[in-house]
Amino acid sequence: LRVDDYRGLPVYRWSTPHVVGEDWRPFDPECREIFARVLDSFTPDLVHFHCVQRITASAVAECRARGLPYLVTVHDAWWINDHQFLMDEAHALQDPRRSLASTPSPTAQAGASVLRRRRLAPLLSGAARIMAVSQTFARIYREAGFEAAIAVPNGAPPLPSAPRTPSASGRVRLAHVGSMSFHKGFHLLQTVLLQGAYANLELTVVDHARTGGPEHPAVWGATPVRIVGKTPQEEMHRLYAEHDVLLAPSMWPESFGLVTREALQAGLWVVASDRGAIGEPVAPGVNGWVIDVETPEALARVLGEIDADPQRYLTSPPAPTQPLRTAAEQARDLLAVYREVLDAPRPQPVANEEPAVSRPDRARGGDTSSGR
Repeated sequence: LRVDDYRGLPVYRWSTPHVVGEDWRPFDPECREIFARVLDSFTPDLVHFHCVQRITASAVAECRARGLPYLVTVHDAWWINDHQFLMDEAHALQDPRRSLASTPSPTAQAGASVLRRRRLAPLLSGAARIMAVSQTFARIYREAGFEAAIAVPNGAPPLPSAPRTPSASGRVRLAHVGSMSFHKGFHLLQTVLLQGAYANLELTVVDHARTGGPEHPAVWGATPVRIVGKTPQEEMHRLYAEHDVLLAPSMWPESFGLVTREALQAGLWVVASDRGAIGEPVAPGVNGWVIDVETPEALARVLGEIDADPQRYLTSPPAPTQPLRTAAEQARDLLAVYREVLDAPRPQPVANEEPAVSRPDRARGGDTSSGR
């Protein structure tokens, strides 16, 4: 545990060790103890939780036991499904409206999935606000039984301007930004390119699981590919300036999709999935496509269209006719919610609802972790 600062504001950081099923487990007493120390030191007026996997809902339980008002922004399905991105191990899309016992995790013992969600439910319901980052995702949570879920949609920060770099090869430069995982549509894209013969396309894959390191060149079908590590956020405008088309064929119902908003700001064409909110800002036929990702056909058809008319897609599409929601507008709405919560009576403390949980086995390979 350490404390540093960001733009003069104190930041408490701690790392959680890698453990088996770390993104599934609901509670961790050790994390609760650490979070209690933070609360004792910082004495907040309210707490706004975002992604609590790894620190687990034990931190939420500590707020509830103290009668400390808290809000939860839901970015994924961690609270309502065993599978964080609603994709199971067979790559089947899960429906969170189904029975609690219908989608058990293979990492859980019999009955643990039902027990997990039953214990998480009152902690989520006890939030002063359950906020989703899009109207689409708020509806998913309401349909899963949390009728109080509201939308405070994300906004996109303004991108610094960068002059667009012409394509040196004359090929249309595609970009896939995210992880090389199934739920992000990576395998769908790879399959389409391997099976195709696109003479006028090239692809950059930005793998968020890697930071730095050398580029990995490849050829999929007739398409040159380079795989690079994560680009720092402050450099994203330069990455977009070197590309023409953003590909975002996500397989899960994305809660938002910052990359599609940024790409449109930067003057790229966008190919987005029809699942979730990732394709909401795209005007089909004007600045991109919103496609069915159930099969590879729609993506193959769009890439074929781009390949057949490269000159059109080497230039930017028309700017969006509807202004994109900004991060400043999002901040304004969040502040209004904070004021509402702080003006309301403080909630009564609720006795400890957290079950006793044994410490899980730590995974092999050290205790490096993702800080939260």
